[in-house]
Amino acid sequence: GFRAPLTEAEIERRSPDSLKPDEFRNLCQWGYPYVFETFRFHMTLSGRVASQESPRLRAAIDSLFTEVLLRPVLVDALTLFVETEPGAPFMVLSHHALGRRSARKTA
Repeated sequence: GFRAPLTEAEIERRSPDSLKPDEFRNLCQWGYPYVFETFRFHMTLSGRVASQESPRLRAAIDSLFTEVLLRPVLVDALTLFVETEPGAPFMVLSHHALGRRSARKTA
């Protein structure tokens, strides 16, 4: 597979006692408890934020993304990234164009 087995520390970080049995199985098999039907798309935009900073950060994010999220998003490629070790920068492993070749645009 594309992922190294989870370490005990990585498993603990996911609070395994709070997971449902299916979520724990997913964590062990896939490295993430919420896959397939339970997956919800998200993008991590920052590290941990202090609770008193949360409203200010939320307002800034809303002002940046609200207009963009009203329009459809074209997904014309899939890029696979790797993290060679925990905390290392993500690096592009491969990039795959989607759709018909004649319909693709290039830079």
